[in-house]
Amino acid sequence: MHAHVQQVEQGAAYLAAGVTTVRDLGNILEFVTGIRDTLDAGKGLGPRILVSGIVDGDGPRALGTVRIKQREDIAPVLDRLKRAGCLEVKLYSSVAPSLVRPIAEAAHRRGMRVVGHVPEGMSVLEAIAAGYDGVSHVQFLFDPLFAPGEAGKMSREARARRIADADVAAPPLAQVVRAFAAKKVMLDDTLALYELMNHTAEENARREPGLAKLPRELRGLFDGSSPAQAELDGAIFSKYLAIVGALHRAGVPIVAGTDISVPGHSLHRELELYVQAGFSPMAAIQAATSVPARVMGLQAQVGTVEPGKRADLVLVAGDPIADIRNIRKVTTVVARGRMYDPAALWRIAEFTP
Repeated sequence: MHAHVQQVEQGAAYLAAGVTTVRDLGNILEFVTGIRDTLDAGKGLGPRILVSGIVDGDGPRALGTVRIKQREDIAPVLDRLKRAGCLEVKLYSSVAPSLVRPIAEAAHRRGMRVVGHVPEGMSVLEAIAAGYDGVSHVQFLFDPLFAPGEAGKMSREARARRIADADVAAPPLAQVVRAFAAKKVMLDDTLALYELMNHTAEENARREPGLAKLPRELRGLFDGSSPAQAELDGAIFSKYLAIVGALHRAGVPIVAGTDISVPGHSLHRELELYVQAGFSPMAAIQAATSVPARVMGLQAQVGTVEPGKRADLVLVAGDPIADIRNIRKVTTVVARGRMYDPAALWRIAEFTP
């Protein structure tokens, strides 16, 4: 539920891990829709792709080629995304806060959801009030710990200490949990990504065995935290786990996504982290199956194993309810009516099976 299909090899890697559908949350529009349509026509190897059209605003750090800089841009941009088959509008960090509500209203009128980053100058509570249907990345949930403009004036260590010392059960973080729960706003937290960022390379190798199976070109991407910062960064990650657990207990829809990280493997790690955060193993699996199907309006097609639904299936060697780590032991993948051997798919992507 948080992917970026940017290389053809990723299609094979996702399938090898048992991922039969991905939600692409930001790409060059013509590129990703071309890949989507090619796969849908049966002419390529990869999962189904649900496209979210990424939109940014103006400024030196603006991302991508689709921009909304003023109100007059909203209708033509959203019409373009709708024609391209985008199910959502993903707002990025440079969108002007004053434009978020009118973008959300216009998107909703077109039957599109609004998700993404919390733009600079807004808090996550303001984004929810303005009409967000989903937030990407758990880090944004901690914005209310800082007064407007305060974080930018603080040292990295001071900002980190504020988060590490925060009480998830007390204001203002408890207010964040209530706001998500009240409107059933979805969170794709990307915990597996933040784990790689907040632990040392040695710790990452122990926590994520998929790192040892990467092709040569992708090795060294996740050096992680330095030993000097590891204790504080680890404390931050513990708070990320805690708030995701609190949101789950409050009934907030949590969906499993990784922002690529270690292609394929990190989705398995995401589910393992959900269990650490207090999910039952079944609830963790549902965060990658039935919950995403429901929030994307696809529950009649996918998400559970039932007669009449698509046969997108994964067979694993072991019981993941007894031990969620068994989710990694994928032996067979069925997608688009075809049965795949994961080892052969990993080799196509130049991973070690």
